[in-house]
Amino acid sequence: MQSTLLPQQICKEIDKINRNFFWGDTEACKKIHLKNWSTVTSPKFIGGLGIKRAYAKNLALLANRAWALRNNLTDIWDKTLTFKYPPNHSASKNVSTTWADILKADHICTLGTGWRLGNGSSANFWVDNWSGRGPLRSMIHGLLNRNEELLKVCELWDHSGNWCLDRISFHLPTIIKDIICATPKPHTHLHDDSTDWFPSPNGEFSTKSAYHLACDLTSEAPNSKWKWIWKTPTLLRISTFIWLFCHNSLPTKSLLHNRKIFMDSSCPLCHTTPETPLHILLDCTVTTPIWSKIIPHPPPLPPFF
Repeated sequence: MQSTLLPQQICKEIDKINRNFFWGDTEACKKIHLKNWSTVTSPKFIGGLGIKRAYAKNLALLANRAWALRNNLTDIWDKTLTFKYPPNHSASKNVSTTWADILKADHICTLGTGWRLGNGSSANFWVDNWSGRGPLRSMIHGLLNRNEELLKVCELWDHSGNWCLDRISFHLPTIIKDIICATPKPHTHLHDDSTDWFPSPNGEFSTKSAYHLACDLTSEAPNSKWKWIWKTPTLLRISTFIWLFCHNSLPTKSLLHNRKIFMDSSCPLCHTTPETPLHILLDCTVTTPIWSKIIPHPPPLPPFF
């Protein structure tokens, strides 16, 4: 997967094998898939299980090779491909499969490339991603004046390092102003601007962040409500049970009734209320006395519930 872009149909088959293994499907017996696969393959910090999607992982690994080519690393394979296909090499049907597939992942590198500001004389104010939020040009509509299209970041700094946005001929939206003002001028202006891998704090490429770009997950903010599940010192199957409970996806009669598997959704213990995860574990009149013996004075439930 690091040198060849697999056909999407093969990637779908790989995902299918992973999906069947996870839920316990076999040719003789099909199990209930309690949660959709897109949620299962989401990162843990947004409520998934972190299982990788084959096609996105394939792109991330190829992007690793493309990033090495962009930055002129000294590996033998890098030198070979650079020599055979120089930057001014015209597109041709006769290129190798490896080269063609690496180029297909180059857009991931473009998405992750950012500028570390030094003296601000190289980074274009509108086109280059120096703020970490993408090019500012993509956030506004309409044409720019000819002189403003070529603005460098340093041209909007004053001698004290403050932003002088009044040098722009039109009024910027507040959200763009906030993004600009949140990026201070570096303390030293002796160094030139440089490009690096923006999703990583240290500026070094990582397949993990490239995978998030391939899945378009970079805008997803971590949710602390999910962290405690995997930090709880217990067995993995119990953590998975809690994860299903928090997603309201335990195989209760209510869920099976919604999927047209059971006709009756009532609780088999109290027979008065639909059997939901919260009911069967906490609210049922049969299970409540059990909790009272375990925790005589239970604290109030957290906001998650």
